[in-house]
Amino acid sequence: MARPRSNAAVREKLAKVCPDVPEDLPVAPDHGNWFYMLDSTAPTPPGSRSSSPAFRIHQGFTPSDRVLSLIKKFYNTSPRSTRDTGAAQTRSTYPALYMGVWRRSSLVPFITADATKQKPATLDAMDELLRAVDEEVGKRVLQLLGANFPQVAKERDEIIKHTWDHAALSNIQRSALHQRAWLCLALRCGGGNVVHIDMNDDADQYTVLFTYGDFKMGYLVLPQLNIRIPLQPGQLLFIKTRILAHYVYHFTGIRYVFTGFMDATLCKDYRKYASS
Repeated sequence: MARPRSNAAVREKLAKVCPDVPEDLPVAPDHGNWFYMLDSTAPTPPGSRSSSPAFRIHQGFTPSDRVLSLIKKFYNTSPRSTRDTGAAQTRSTYPALYMGVWRRSSLVPFITADATKQKPATLDAMDELLRAVDEEVGKRVLQLLGANFPQVAKERDEIIKHTWDHAALSNIQRSALHQRAWLCLALRCGGGNVVHIDMNDDADQYTVLFTYGDFKMGYLVLPQLNIRIPLQPGQLLFIKTRILAHYVYHFTGIRYVFTGFMDATLCKDYRKYASS
């Protein structure tokens, strides 16, 4: 498996947590809920509030034909990815579109370029898709996260509300970008097939992955946990992507994957506000 040519911090962390990437790992069960629980006698990973760095809910949501048709409608407008230059070396040979808000190294939160620098037909299709996904999946994500890790779910909701209360976002007219279960939602036709760690994601909050389409294989590989995880439409996978190196195993068919991110800097901003 190829290594990403990423920034020095990512390369250094990958070298520590994932010096070797096995090609053939055990596969988690296709059906049923799956939790990777840490040894209760072992320390929790730095910055992590829960004892499970990754878990999958089997009946997470009901994938509808409507959302699948809206995905296809969106792609038929030929959206342009503004961020994935060189992505074949960092995350995937499949370009992604990032839709939502983050801060990264900016002084204030901002709407992603992929969500603004598109032609009108693409923006209309994007907003229609985002509303449908938020209703079909976002609501369930908060419910399921709250049922398993209520403290994490409560904070997640507060982070999102605090971020969107920022003056820098007060003039944003597109309500579809304000999603209930993540700050930014990425969509990719394919998968992140280069092993990587997402250093801009928060260590306390879960990244959420879910799929649509008709495909076989496409397991998410977590080398540190020595496991490959099936992720079929309707299942929800919650993982600590800042802690766990990951990539997608090969697949056949059509696979659309969504990834709901929580920007680490925006999470830090909220915690500073909440503690003041």
